[in-house]
Amino acid sequence: MSPHCTTTSRACSANRPPFPPYQQSRWATEQDAVTTTDKGHGRVETRTLRATPVLSKYLSAWPGIAQVFQIHRVRRWPDGRVEEETSYGITSLRPLDAGAARLLSLNRAHWSIENNLHWVRDVTFGEDASRIRSGNGPQILAATRNALTHLLTAAELPNFAAALRRFAIRPLEAFRLVNTATRQTEN
Repeated sequence: MSPHCTTTSRACSANRPPFPPYQQSRWATEQDAVTTTDKGHGRVETRTLRATPVLSKYLSAWPGIAQVFQIHRVRRWPDGRVEEETSYGITSLRPLDAGAARLLSLNRAHWSIENNLHWVRDVTFGEDASRIRSGNGPQILAATRNALTHLLTAAELPNFAAALRRFAIRPLEAFRLVNTATRQTEN
């Protein structure tokens, strides 16, 4: 046995199961897992989420934790490159409320919303290029950008950048849009 090996190292114990048979069967019955494969952005991505309520007992410092989960992602590109990533999470959703499939769906939806909002703020509104960095200015501008994003989304405008250019040329249309949205929230 190599001096670099430990009893739990994967390289030294490849043929040895990580737990005794009783714990393996218990782990298998108390976890939920799902795997999805998607193709897009020039790659194939496989995601596996494993969730269990068992480990939540060890995290009693965080009240309300019902499950812990692991997401393992494998991305494969046509040129043969492979990238693997593993992340962990905690949730207050019980296994009855959200199994592995729903947790994976919620996780993907969260990042979709997060990425879309930040992309609009960064690219369309140029937030990263803003030189305003002191006082209340950054918070006020961020709130204004968020309000504008929601206003344009509610107006079902397909292209925010084109809408902003149009409103720059025709400011009265922008005022009408704000006025229409204000009347709709009052009713």
